[in-house]
Formats: sequence, structure tokens, C-alpha cells
Amino acid sequence: MQPAPAAGFAARRISLHFAVEIAAPPAAIFPLLCPVREHEWLPGWQADVICSQSGLAEDNCVFAAENHLFGPAIYYMSRHEPEPGIVQFVIFYPGKAIQKLDLALAPTQRGTRFSMRRTYTGLSAEGNAAIDRITGPDFRRQSAAFTRALADFCRHP
Repeated sequence: MQPAPAAGFAARRISLHFAVEIAAPPAAIFPLLCPVREHEWLPGWQADVICSQSGLAEDNCVFAAENHLFGPAIYYMSRHEPEPGIVQFVIFYPGKAIQKLDLALAPTQRGTRFSMRRTYTGLSAEGNAAIDRITGPDFRRQSAAFTRALADFCRHP
């Protein structure tokens, strides 16, 4: 167990949002938002499923993956709702930070509006320093690469 934050510690929090339209219906995108299926379309993605009744994404699924900024991460899928197209993760970076990741899919005339919100909270000085390195332009660039890979896969599965 990690020690409690030092007296006088003030957690930093940042919340960032990104949205884009993808030319595929929500029903085609939703199953791809899965720790097992993401390796099919997201270059470099690797995850180890810790707990899943189905072996795929589902409520209460737990998996581990590496994060380039925070290091080892434990993902807990707190929402997995095909209708209305909502996925939510709570991601724990031991001793550093916690993140809430909200994904939402909404049908449009040309496909799907894919919306992502990441909210980071520091749990230590090290976690706060990592959060301070997250910039809006970097977040938008990474989010665009993520959704571009998803959109490309949907066009050419």
C-alpha cells in the first residue's frame, strides 16, 4: 500500500475534452473499445486482462497496461453500455495519479460523434509533475492519432 500524501500536499487536477466525427455507426465502433480488441487497430497497444467474465470489455473488467507518461496502469471499466454508447474507465497509476476516462458515441447523419474526456488527479508530487506535463496541444494530437487509427480500421477492417 502506498503511504498517504504528505501533509500540505495539494492534488492537481486537469480535465481535457476531444471530439471528432467518425464515418462508421456507433455499433461498429463500440466493440472496438476493448482492451483485447484495441490491439487490432491501435499500433503498439498491449494490455493484460486481469478479470473479465467474457474475456472482452464488460462492466467491471480489469486490465493492466503501460502508460507513456505515468508508467504501469490498472484500468477498471466502470461503465460499458452499448446503448447509449458509453464507456468509462477509472485508471490507477500507483503512487502517482488516478484518471477517469469517459468515452461517448452518438449517431450522426455521417456516422458517429466520438467524444473523449480525460480527468487526471495527482496522488503525489510525482503525479502532479506528470499532470503538469500534459498540455492541450499534446492531448489533442494524441487523441487525434487514437481516433484516426480507429476511423481507419472502421474503413478497412
